[in-house]
Amino acid sequence: MLRKYFQEVTKLRNLGKDWNLSDEEIDQIIDDSFRFLETEFGLEDNIASHSGKLNGRKIWTVSLTVCAVAILCCGLVTYRRPAASYLERNVHQLVYPGMKLLRKIMLPVVKTFPSLTEWYDEACLISNPYFQVPDLDCWPCENVRSVLNLTTSDVTNEKYHSGIPFIVKDPGLNKVGPKELRRLYRDNKEMFDCDAPRAESHLHGMVTSEQLFSQLLSTMKKDMHVTWKLNGLEPTRPVRTAFGMPHKLPSYIASATPEK
Repeated sequence: MLRKYFQEVTKLRNLGKDWNLSDEEIDQIIDDSFRFLETEFGLEDNIASHSGKLNGRKIWTVSLTVCAVAILCCGLVTYRRPAASYLERNVHQLVYPGMKLLRKIMLPVVKTFPSLTEWYDEACLISNPYFQVPDLDCWPCENVRSVLNLTTSDVTNEKYHSGIPFIVKDPGLNKVGPKELRRLYRDNKEMFDCDAPRAESHLHGMVTSEQLFSQLLSTMKKDMHVTWKLNGLEPTRPVRTAFGMPHKLPSYIASATPEK
C-alpha cells in the first residue's frame, strides 16, 4: 500500500515538473487535495451521523406512540365495561376463524417437520408454581340423564352447543371396532411404532402400541379402559380417515378438519 502511494506521489511530481511547476507549488497542490478530501469525507460522516440520529428518534417516537395507544386501549377496556363487552363480543367471533387461518399458515411447517406435532398435547416440562389452570368444569355432564340424538337436527346452529353432550349419526362416519383398529395398525405398523408408540391401560403389560394390539382381542372386557395417544400428524391421518368425518360440523370445530 505504501509503495503504491509513493509511486502515485512520484507520478504527480513528475507531472508537475512537466508542467513547469516548482516543488513548492506541487506540495501546495497535494496539500490542497488532502484538505479537500478531508472536508468531503467529514461532511459525509456528519450527514450519516445526523441521519442515524433522526432514524433513532423516529423509532423511539413510533415505539412510544404504540405503547401509549396500547396502554390507553387496555385502560379503556379495563375501566369501561361497555367497551370491554363490545370488544369481547366482537373478538370472540374471530377466535375460531383466526385459529383456522393460523393452522393453515402453519401446515407447510408441520408437513415439513411432522415430528413437531408430538408436542401438541404434552404437559409442561417445567411447571410454573405461580400459574395454575383450574380443573375442567364437570357441570355439563353431572346431571345428564340421557344423551340427546340430534341426527335430524342442524348441528351447525349454535343453540345446540350449550355444553350438553349429544350424539349425531352421519353417513360420513364409519363403525370402527377393535378388529378394524388392529388391521389399521398392522397396515401402518412401522409408522405407528415410530410416531405413536405409547399406550395406557389398567392391565399390566400394555404400555406400547405393539403390546396393545397384540393383546387387545384376547384380553378385551366390557370394563376395560385403554388410552392410545395420537399426538402426531402422521399417525392421526389414517385414523381420522378410518373413522370418517360428519358432513356438517359446528363452526367452533371447523378447524379440526383432517389434513388430506
